[in-house]
This record gives sequence, C-alpha cells and structure tokens, in this order.
Amino acid sequence: MQSRRLVVLVTALFACAPDYQVDQGEEIKVPVAQPDTSEPASTSPDWANCDRGWAGSFYNLPADHADFGNDSLTESPFDTSLVDWWDDTFFSFQRFDANLDFGPGWSPVDEGLPEDPAWFTARWLGWAYVEGDAPVEIHLAAGSDVWVKVGDQIYADLHAGDPFEARSQVVNLPPGQSPVEVSFAHRRGEPGLSVRFSGEQLHLCYPEWTEGN
Repeated sequence: MQSRRLVVLVTALFACAPDYQVDQGEEIKVPVAQPDTSEPASTSPDWANCDRGWAGSFYNLPADHADFGNDSLTESPFDTSLVDWWDDTFFSFQRFDANLDFGPGWSPVDEGLPEDPAWFTARWLGWAYVEGDAPVEIHLAAGSDVWVKVGDQIYADLHAGDPFEARSQVVNLPPGQSPVEVSFAHRRGEPGLSVRFSGEQLHLCYPEWTEGN
C-alpha cells in the first residue's frame, strides 16, 4: 500500500488462544532471513520476544462487483493474485488480530455502502517457524472462501456457503521460517471465519513492520 503505510507498534499486551502459544522461556534459534512478502514491507521477527498474532488488512467490496453475491471463481487451486478483491481501491482499515477464530456471523466492515456489511475481504500476514519436519494441522471454517499460503505455496483452502463449514487438514510445512498469508473473501453465504494452526513444533509470530517499500 502506498498512501496507507502503517507503522505498527508491537507490544506484549495481547492475550492469545492456546493454539497460538509458545512455551515460555524457550529461546528459538532462527537463521536471519528477509523473504519478499506483500506490502507493507515485513522483516524477520525477533522469535525470542515476538507477539502471537496477525497483521490484518480489510477491504470493502461494492455490491455490484461481478464476483460477489454468486458462486463464481471457486475452483481449487485458485490464484488469488488474478483478482482485484484485495486492491488498494477497496481498502478500509488495518488492525492487529491476536487470532483468526472469529466464528459465524462475523461482519467487521461496515462503511454505509449499499448492502454493507455483506461483501468484504481481508488478508492477514504473519510468520511461521517449524522445527524439523513435524506435521502441522490447519483448521478452517468459513461461510465463503479462505486460502492459507505459506511461502509461495497454498497449503489449505476452503470454498463454502451456508451453513458455516469446518475442515481440518494435516500438512508438512517447510522447516525453518516462512511468511504466512491468510486471504479471506466473503462473497456469498454466512459471513464467518475461523482459521487455527496447531502443531508441537510450530511457532507463529506477528510481523515487524517497516515503513515504505
């Protein structure tokens, strides 16, 4: 984002769900890395002191958008970069989310546009660190479309409608640290979302944000 750069002050005041907790007092040794992630620019976190959580950006889509209010473009796999659902044109706000377990009936974007709060999208950025090759379980529930991308690969997605549906999937994520991107689009059905990660060797971290490109 250009005009909407945001410096987020990372604090340790947020409470987290159990799936997002890390054993206290354990210092995680992580090699230095600065992978290329989507804007705003993100750098490798301090794993020994970072907060559990996500940097979220929210977008308000117009009622006359051709992809919303219908069942189009739900095939899997689906390249989220080919659509304008998270374009700066539709940007609404940014915020920190300690977890992504919002449940059914969740409608966070309402700006008084026609049919608000019906059609919106969101995208969250975070970091994952996997020790060794231990499997990770991704739990998804959504009233519409959600994708979980780790590094350059989509590891889980769900395309649903009424009722609020849930699914769990065991995956093998790359060892070490990787950027995580969770993309959500409420295009039809019930506006709900729950995304959770579990794994004994998985650590999640809120990104350290930098200003500018």
